[in-house]
Amino acid sequence: MIKAVIFDMDGILVDSEDFWQEEERVFFASKGIDITPEMQIETYGLGTYEVVKYWFHYKPWTDSEVDAGPIVHELYRRVGERIRCEACPKPGIPAIFDFFYKRNIPAGLATSSPYKMIDLVLNRLNLNDKFTVVHSCESEDYEKPHPAVYISAAAKLGVEPSHCLVFEDSVIGMVAAVAARMKTVVVPDARHRDNPKYHLADLMLGSLDEFSQKHFDRLNGK
Repeated sequence: MIKAVIFDMDGILVDSEDFWQEEERVFFASKGIDITPEMQIETYGLGTYEVVKYWFHYKPWTDSEVDAGPIVHELYRRVGERIRCEACPKPGIPAIFDFFYKRNIPAGLATSSPYKMIDLVLNRLNLNDKFTVVHSCESEDYEKPHPAVYISAAAKLGVEPSHCLVFEDSVIGMVAAVAARMKTVVVPDARHRDNPKYHLADLMLGSLDEFSQKHFDRLNGK
């Protein structure tokens, strides 16, 4: 039985993926790496530290190992400013929250983004009162696809992982939720929807506003 719902953030609640990808292309171009949107498929869903390491190993711009911290913080600054000024909710919000609220199912947030980015998004979208629990990989030793962030969010909600339903957009996030033994709904960007790895999920939707009682009952084993 589904007793809690947990949402990813970027790409599920907020239309921010283009911000991240555009700012990454601009920044890494300054390091001599010309990244195309097609190349960025390889890092889709990774945490920002892992993205920096990926592109450094792809084409190192120093002779020593990269200090990812300052680069990560600069990307947070650039993307954060765009979120603060430009971010829009994904289709289906707030209806998806109303759906679970009416069924007395608490909602959690589990994201790779740090808490300062979470605050920016929730303030911009007026979603601060929608979550019983907010949890970031910043509090974990491992980022997605490790399931830690989802397992910890479930623990904070007081619900067994197998009784949680997750909404994710990336393969990496989906793998984390599946590894946590949670029911998983994927809502991929149209550019990635043909990826066969999404078949690991219990359900794929084109947008959150497609979610219905029929889907809920199916996921709930009815």
